[in-house]
Amino acid sequence: MIKFKFCPKCRGDLYLAEDIFGKYLSCLQCGYLKDLPLVEQQPDPAQMHGEAQELKTA
Repeated sequence: MIKFKFCPKCRGDLYLAEDIFGKYLSCLQCGYLKDLPLVEQQPDPAQMHGEAQELKTA
């Protein structure tokens, strides 16, 4: 994803990237970096119920 003219430092273009430490926004023009907060995903109860069913039938 690219956010055009969104860099707070130079008004350049930010793009979303990811590495082993998590997601971040980086500016194409000046190199500005902003780490994005980690969002822990909650397990889907429907999916967990399906997995429990599979374990019982196996």
